Amino acid sequence: MAPAEMAMPMPDSAAVAAAAYPSVLPPDVGEVSTPALESSEDAQPNPALKLAGGVLLLNAVLVLVEKVVAPQVGGGFPGSSNFVPAIIDAFIGVSLLRGNDKYRSLATVRVVLGLVILTVIHLVQKNVIAAVFQFFFSGTLLMLLLGSPSALRRGLALAGVGLCMLVEGVGLYALHTGNVPFANKFAASTYDAEPIEGDVVQGRAFAFHMSLPGASWLLRKEEAAHRDNPLADLWLVDPDSGAHLLIIGEKVSGDTQVSMERFANAVIKNVRKGTVDFDPSEPDYRIFEGMPACSIRGTGRVNGAQLDYEIRLLSAPGAIYQLIAFGPSDSFGEVRGDVVASMDAFRLE
Repeated sequence: MAPAEMAMPMPDSAAVAAAAYPSVLPPDVGEVSTPALESSEDAQPNPALKLAGGVLLLNAVLVLVEKVVAPQVGGGFPGSSNFVPAIIDAFIGVSLLRGNDKYRSLATVRVVLGLVILTVIHLVQKNVIAAVFQFFFSGTLLMLLLGSPSALRRGLALAGVGLCMLVEGVGLYALHTGNVPFANKFAASTYDAEPIEGDVVQGRAFAFHMSLPGASWLLRKEEAAHRDNPLADLWLVDPDSGAHLLIIGEKVSGDTQVSMERFANAVIKNVRKGTVDFDPSEPDYRIFEGMPACSIRGTGRVNGAQLDYEIRLLSAPGAIYQLIAFGPSDSFGEVRGDVVASMDAFRLE
C-alpha cells in the first residue's frame, strides 16, 4: 500500500465535467451556482415586495397631500419639510410594484431610519402617541421588506399598515376641517373633559362667572388644563367645532395700574411663540363693566391647522384676565358669535 503522502489526488469534478462536455459547460462551471443556471422566466417576484411598493407609493401620495392640507406639519417617511423624500418613496414604490427589487435595500434603509430617528425624536418631544404610531408603521412595513414573508406575515403586515394609513387619513381630515370624526362620542376622553351642569360656569381660583357659549361645550379637568397651560383657570372646549375658550387669571397688587397697551403686546408676543404666522388685528381698547379692556382678533397656524383667534383682555382690581378663544378657521365662524356673547357675559363676583 502506498504511503499517505503518495496518495493520488482526487480528480476535480469540474475539470472532468468540462472534459466530458466541452461544448456544454464553460471552464468555470465549478463557480456557477445552480440557481443562476435557471431561466429568468421561471423566477417569480416576491409578492411582499409589491405590497411594500404599494404602501410606499400610497404613503408618498399622503405626504404630498399633507404638504398641501397642512404645510407646517412635518410629514414624510422618515419625515421632511420638502417634497424630495415623498418623490423618492414614490420612485421606489413604483419600482417594487413592477417586481424590480433593485431598490429594496434603499427602501429598507428608509424604513429603518424612520423607525429609529423619528421614534426617538417623538419620544424626546414627549409625544408618545406619535412615537408608537411611527414605530408600529415602520415595523409593519419592515415585515414586508425583510426576507421572504409568508402569506400570514404578509396579511398581518398589510393589516397593520392599512390601520396606520386609515389613522393618517383621519388625521389629515381633522387638520383640514377641524372636525374629529366621532368627536361627540369620544370628546370627553380625548380632551380629558366633562359635561357642565347648567349654562353658567364659575371660576376656580378666581371669583368670576360667565355663560357657556353653547350646550355642547365641555369643561376640561383642572389637571388636564394645567398640564397644557399652568396659568389656566378654566378651559372650555367644543367638540363639534373644535373651538376652545381659555380663561387665564393672574393676581396683581391692588394698587397696580396695568398698562393695557403693554398687556396687549405681551399677550400677542406669547401667542406668537406657539403660532406660525400669527396675524393680529389692531387692539381695540375700551371700557368693559367699568374695567379697562382690550379686544384682539387674529389668525395663525398651529401644527399645520389654520386657526382663528378671539381675545379679550381685562384689568380688574387685584387681577388681570385673558379670555382667549381659538379654533379651526373653517368652523370657528359658526361659534364666534356665541363665544363673543360668552365673553360679554363675564362678570366678577
